[in-house]
Amino acid sequence: MSFGSKEFTGTSLLPESNEMPLDQPIETSVRRIHEMDRNGCIHELMSFRAIPLDFSREYLDGMSDERLRHVLLAAVLTVHTRRRSA
Repeated sequence: MSFGSKEFTGTSLLPESNEMPLDQPIETSVRRIHEMDRNGCIHELMSFRAIPLDFSREYLDGMSDERLRHVLLAAVLTVHTRRRSA
């Protein structure tokens, strides 16, 4: 499976307040993750504050691009689900 190869532009999935807008369709985040390059995924995972993630840069560097996207998507879906059910 291949993913898009857009380079990371510095635009985070979550605003600086780490609040994901509940009116934003989850499809938007899924598409952005799909289009993210490796550095973008690592940046998002290293700066993700909405739920606790404890990954070292070395650990993330050892993951495949597909695995990085999978982990980031899981984190975003977890936040989205928790906020929808709150």
